[in-house]
Amino acid sequence: MNKTIVALSVLAASMFGCSEPTPTSNIDDNIPAPVVEPASVTLEPTTLLDFSDAAQAFATIAADDSKVMLNHCSAMQSDIQAFVANPTDTTQSAAQESFLPCYQSWNGLALFFQQPFDLADKKPFQNLIDLIDTHPFLPGYIDGIPEYPYSGLVHELDIDINADNLRGQHRLMDEESASVGFPVIEFFLWKMPVTEHWQATPNTDNATIVDRRKAYLSTATDLLMEHLTQAVLRWQTNGTFASLPERAQFSFVLKSLQRLSMIELLAGQFEEAVFTDPGWYHTAPFTGFGRSFITIKLKSMQQVIGDSESNEFSAWLDKNPELPFTASDLHKTLTDALTAVSALPENYPFDSSADEQWQAARQQLAQLTVYFSQLSKHFQVTIVTE
Repeated sequence: MNKTIVALSVLAASMFGCSEPTPTSNIDDNIPAPVVEPASVTLEPTTLLDFSDAAQAFATIAADDSKVMLNHCSAMQSDIQAFVANPTDTTQSAAQESFLPCYQSWNGLALFFQQPFDLADKKPFQNLIDLIDTHPFLPGYIDGIPEYPYSGLVHELDIDINADNLRGQHRLMDEESASVGFPVIEFFLWKMPVTEHWQATPNTDNATIVDRRKAYLSTATDLLMEHLTQAVLRWQTNGTFASLPERAQFSFVLKSLQRLSMIELLAGQFEEAVFTDPGWYHTAPFTGFGRSFITIKLKSMQQVIGDSESNEFSAWLDKNPELPFTASDLHKTLTDALTAVSALPENYPFDSSADEQWQAARQQLAQLTVYFSQLSKHFQVTIVTE
């Protein structure tokens, strides 16, 4: 994966005429990639003009949007509790409908959860985010699927369904073996029909499995809310981010923008491999509406860097006239990327192909990565490649 990401940045740089290091021979010339100074070169950091207002604005957006996300997800939790207590087509539909704004709003926070605040925070941060959302994932590890109706933890009768056991089973077999988080909730909520999977026949083996399935969904939902609440606390007022030195805050913001655009979006959603197995790359394969999970991430970037109106980040950017682009250039490219992505099929990458519209969206995302790479190079901030 790292090699692909590096290749993506190289293409991004070459597409727009940046003077960057020549890629090595084992990198595909047909895809974008980050610009990195050779390890042997030591550069003094460029003077950073006052970034405090932009950093404060970044933290405020994170805190405000986190509260909105928790409200959406609390509503989902209530609807799931109602469904488990009384599984009908109506209560299942209500839970499905409330899943979408919850999960979309979590994706809208992706920019603020790209990396830990410091090295000491790295492992706890990665563990927490992994418990919330793991992709790709194998549904058969959770419960039966058509090809293997008796697979999954629901059918492992020697494993009690409780919070500790579910957390302990998470990615135990391999990286795709999610046992908690959004993938589990999504899979269960779209497990139909209700009469077969959620309504027990008394005094039968079916009753045991249905009871375990209900307990699993209920426990996984409670765990998700616990983990989401922990994540939101990271952005509490006067928290860790506020205590970081100004340059560390700048580095955090820039790396977050760069990683989201280059790794999550460009490399994660706009490789040609998405068309050979779209369900594997889809953010929510059972829920659908794949395009919305991309656009909401771009909109969160737009909140931070501005659009046609100047904000704290763009005002800071325009204080640096020596940069090869302006805030207006960045605004336009992001707006064009959002427009191009919005023109893709609603359930991208399903029913999609590498057509002109897809190429246009990919090109605009590549240009974004170039801008963030240029900022990283100018201020000697290490580029994230994984």
